[in-house]
Amino acid sequence: MLAPNQRQHLLEALRPPDGYELSFAIGTTYSLDLMALLCVPLAFAQFDWEDDAGRPAADPLALLEALRRYADRLHVFCQAGCISVPSKGQLLFGYLEKSVFQAKAPLGGVFHPKVWALRFTASDKPVLYRLLCLSRNLTFDRCWDTLLALDGEVVDRQKAYSVNHPLGDFIQALPGLAYETLPADVLANIDLAQRELRRIDFDLPDGFREYAFWPIGIPGYQNRWPFRQGYDRMLAVSPFITPDCLQRLLSQGSEHFLMSRLDSLSALPRKDLVGFKKIFALNPMAETEEPDAETPETQFLETSPSGLHAKLYVADHGRSSHVWTGSANATTAAFTQNVEFVIELVGPKSICGVDVFLEATREQSKFSDLWELFNPTHEIVKPDATQQKLENALRVARTTLVSADWQGQVTSTAPDEYLLHISPGNECLLAPEIEMLYWPLSLSPASAFTYDAKNNSSAVFGPLAVESLTAFVVFQLTARIGGQSLLSQFVLQIPLEGLPVDRQERLLHAMLKNRDQVMRFLLFILANGKNDVDGGGMALLDALNAGPGVSINKHHSEVPLFESLVYALHRDPARLDQIARTVADLERTPEGAQLLPAGFHTIWAPIWEARQRLQS
Repeated sequence: MLAPNQRQHLLEALRPPDGYELSFAIGTTYSLDLMALLCVPLAFAQFDWEDDAGRPAADPLALLEALRRYADRLHVFCQAGCISVPSKGQLLFGYLEKSVFQAKAPLGGVFHPKVWALRFTASDKPVLYRLLCLSRNLTFDRCWDTLLALDGEVVDRQKAYSVNHPLGDFIQALPGLAYETLPADVLANIDLAQRELRRIDFDLPDGFREYAFWPIGIPGYQNRWPFRQGYDRMLAVSPFITPDCLQRLLSQGSEHFLMSRLDSLSALPRKDLVGFKKIFALNPMAETEEPDAETPETQFLETSPSGLHAKLYVADHGRSSHVWTGSANATTAAFTQNVEFVIELVGPKSICGVDVFLEATREQSKFSDLWELFNPTHEIVKPDATQQKLENALRVARTTLVSADWQGQVTSTAPDEYLLHISPGNECLLAPEIEMLYWPLSLSPASAFTYDAKNNSSAVFGPLAVESLTAFVVFQLTARIGGQSLLSQFVLQIPLEGLPVDRQERLLHAMLKNRDQVMRFLLFILANGKNDVDGGGMALLDALNAGPGVSINKHHSEVPLFESLVYALHRDPARLDQIARTVADLERTPEGAQLLPAGFHTIWAPIWEARQRLQS
């Protein structure tokens, strides 16, 4: 169980096992926070510089090094129109543009799974995969969530495990759900993953003996109902519920239990709750304080800033119990329209049954301790009719906007000056009650363009520096009905044509402004996180932990750079390739070459020559 303030568990789950390196990672999420995505490469690099909430608190150069190393190995699919607007722009977002792919649900619902497949490799060791199945999106929502991690080695066998075919089919289906054609290297990684995942003998958590994968809403897996016939009773935990889905869960067995959010329970007619032995709502004491919002929240996203977000089902069947966890709410849309992913585990009722889940103990806190009985006699809370109309108008507008095939074109007006043209490729007709503004994420809202649906005109932003060019565009929708209004903001990633070929190198130059920053960046490449405390790793970390305000170049003779380069040549020569790439990028311009530490080539040249000899 992930508590609202816990990001460390997720970051730890993403870290490579000892001795292994990330080959690539395929992730899915409904909503996406770009700042949360910046944390992921930090976990792969085994840097441990984030705050208690998991937000990036690292030196920006640590983020830069982790992104340059892992961004092209990171493939994240999210629901189109559900990227949240960061409170502040970041030059580093430019490195994420090739890592994010917007997706849709074929049946008209939403793309809603929260699954990660991570491939790890090591010399003289078998290929290892880690499968993460969560109820938590890749955001900073402060909610109670679940996480299931399964590890397994790729088995040397020709025939696949039949139980793994649904998982392989889910990964294989992802390119067909994306709005754009994926790059060849991403397609190759997805194809490799779907083939290898079918040949993994997963290690199950203690107490469980069987497992099953339940993709929902992809071709071949539509209208899937994972709850098999014959169970005696069920416990359902879901933040969002609909009457018809609840009645389907009640269709067999007796003495069922339901856990949900107070607002969800309060909105249901009482007749739809008949049949549950007990109904629980999250205790208000378990709610977390909502963080201050610097920008308006996306009003029609499924998630909430705090509260319950876990989706969990437990069913007793004889002496066995089945546990389902993943992304599917107890709603009709989850099992008939959305793309979802759920994992089923089977074990003895005495270990994972309904009673075990509900049992409260004095020795330790349990999930059941967070709940209080819900009184069905409470007055039904009817939603505000105008509010519902506003939310529906925004939802329709978002769907129309996302389907408009937005395009971007970059043109040069002068050396190092560019114009960014943004326009819809298809007709984008919005309802009269909708006003739309949009602007590049790298700019302030003051630069926003008001969209005129009558002429589908193109917006032009600029002149811009190369670091202000971005594929991430903020869209702001405002619905007005009967004197009331509702505002929503989100980010779309649009394809850009005409970007400068050296844009990545220019972003690097924009981040590294002096020799001290370049030296720190080189040290981040050589440092291997807190797990590497021998061979100079601790000395490098001590230098880095002195903070960005302390000059390293001023006393660089005290930093064992040569010894650390030799150590990397012996233990991890791939880091020298990253050094070489950085040096080459800097030396593309005279200004960049001047940023290299004085005397750097004197110690670098023999090390790099030895590395090249080893390669040949």
